[in-house]
Amino acid sequence: MENPQKTPVSSFVEHKLYKVSGIGIATFLGSALAGGILLAKNFRKLGKESHARKAIVGSLAATIGVIIAALLVPAEWHVPKIVYFAPQIMVMLQLANLFQGKAIKGHRESGGELASNWAAAGVGVAVLLSLAILAAPVVWLLQ
Repeated sequence: MENPQKTPVSSFVEHKLYKVSGIGIATFLGSALAGGILLAKNFRKLGKESHARKAIVGSLAATIGVIIAALLVPAEWHVPKIVYFAPQIMVMLQLANLFQGKAIKGHRESGGELASNWAAAGVGVAVLLSLAILAAPVVWLLQ
């Protein structure tokens, strides 16, 4: 039997949204694609399916662009790896703040739960492993 003293939970707060920091962690570990997946999950939970599709397509395009850029830059240039990672993280954090910051804050203030940053890290690692598995044959062929 349910506790009659407990405040009823509305449908708005039944789902967990990923924090902006979680989106940053996923991006750090698994590229813009991982951050885009979390943005898309949040958009879907907020009822914005078209935004979710744009997040996936945009983050996939960004990830492919970074990979191509990394492959095309000659090794003699000695470009630090941070050049490829930092912009992805900064852009994803800004996009998350811009498009979801207020919704995440409102969700939390209304009693909604937020997803663990560990879960976000798991998405990042899963995307990283997936990209590594997909990239391995390409790298092997290019050598």
